[in-house]
Amino acid sequence: MTPEQAETFRQSSQGRYDCSKQERRFSVYDLAKYAADSGNTKAQADFSGLVATMLQDEKVMLDPEFIARYKRDSLKYLEAAARSGSEDAHMRLAINYDAGRFTSANPVMAYAHAYWYSVRSSSPAAEPFLAQFAKGLTPQQLAEGRRIASTMQ
Repeated sequence: MTPEQAETFRQSSQGRYDCSKQERRFSVYDLAKYAADSGNTKAQADFSGLVATMLQDEKVMLDPEFIARYKRDSLKYLEAAARSGSEDAHMRLAINYDAGRFTSANPVMAYAHAYWYSVRSSSPAAEPFLAQFAKGLTPQQLAEGRRIASTMQ
């Protein structure tokens, strides 16, 4: 953005929404982090999705420090929400440990979170969800996943 474009943006407003107040690069990140740090379980579980919108900006997308912080905080907040008993957080952690999005892939941890979710969820999709993560695991890995799940909140 040229200096002239930046100035035009700062001076612009749309209806009652003043765009000039949105100058901080990480405003969405900061707001989501504040809500998650305050202990809001929903904000903790939704942190990665809220902040992911920032990845549409090419400068942010190519910033390795931002990506590392995003992954670290996303995992930290999902784990905090899971410790608070959030079914949604356990479901998302299963997916994230399976895919290795925020940390190295760990199929046993993925199964553990899916198992925790399947035991506590009333959703009819819980059992097929668990079966998806059980595929390819040995009986020992399944037992370890159930043991880990038994220690979770």
